[in-house]
Amino acid sequence: MGASYHKMVKEVRECLANLDTDFPQLKGLKTELCGFVWFQGWNDMCQGEQIRQRVYDEYCPNFAHLVQDLRAEFKLPNLPVVVGELGSAVKMPTRTCSISGPSRRKSRRAPN
Repeated sequence: MGASYHKMVKEVRECLANLDTDFPQLKGLKTELCGFVWFQGWNDMCQGEQIRQRVYDEYCPNFAHLVQDLRAEFKLPNLPVVVGELGSAVKMPTRTCSISGPSRRKSRRAPN
């Protein structure tokens, strides 16, 4: 797990810890983390071919690990995950791991 993962987890924990202050209308109500949203971007398509192919090859297993790690981190083994895709108007090479291809299938199979 890298720096961005730890920063994201820290921000989520801070948000959850400060709900009464940041959202006073929720004070006294039971709240819960009920999902995780991931937006797949287009930046990886702007890399050179060699780097881009490596990213495509590693994307699916990395995404499955991210889902597993977040579910474990927050002790929510069935945390739903929603994936959005940005920049899909750009023609993708045929061997990609975009959300519209293998990673979508992989994310559906992400273990609980």
